[in-house]
Amino acid sequence: MNIMNKLTLRVLKENKRRTLITIIGVIISVAMLTAVSTITSSFLDTIRRQIIAYSGEWHVQYGGVKKDKLEYIVLDENTKAFFLSRPLGYALPRESPEEFSYFYLQQFNEEAFRYMQVKLVEGRLPKSGEEVVISKRLQSESGFDLKVGDTLSVQVGELLFDAPFFEGLIIDPGDFSNEIDLKNIGSFINTRPIDLKVVGIIETP
Repeated sequence: MNIMNKLTLRVLKENKRRTLITIIGVIISVAMLTAVSTITSSFLDTIRRQIIAYSGEWHVQYGGVKKDKLEYIVLDENTKAFFLSRPLGYALPRESPEEFSYFYLQQFNEEAFRYMQVKLVEGRLPKSGEEVVISKRLQSESGFDLKVGDTLSVQVGELLFDAPFFEGLIIDPGDFSNEIDLKNIGSFINTRPIDLKVVGIIETP
């Protein structure tokens, strides 16, 4: 034992009260540092989980990718996993109740349902382009009393703005996470009829 260790032990023994206070202070400091780091880690994890639940579990989005270009993304060394989605457009039931708002149709492949946090409540997920799942909100507010096994007949097309400075501009659903103000919709164009079989009910996204 060197001279510094002997001197330190001697001082500690001769000043027991100060030594006890020092030990308690060290314990409190370590506990506070541990608590702060734990709270910070927990907070960041909570934010991460909320973002995943709100917008899906993904990091990078590529828009308008052609089928023959997918391999460049899939084979990239930084790509851990990938999923596909394709917008079909806005839809309006052919026999629509009064003041029924437009809703949006989008196609997913099997992986997309998982990564986009689609939570099935009843039935199953679609297996083809002729099948669809609807949200609990659409089921309860559409006025059609839709259920699993029913056929949903809709007109799918594009919506145009009718607001100042935006007349004739196509409404991009990617820019609108909330409902569109129907007062700003000018017209519903390029429509085509689609019949979809309801195979499942999901939690409202």
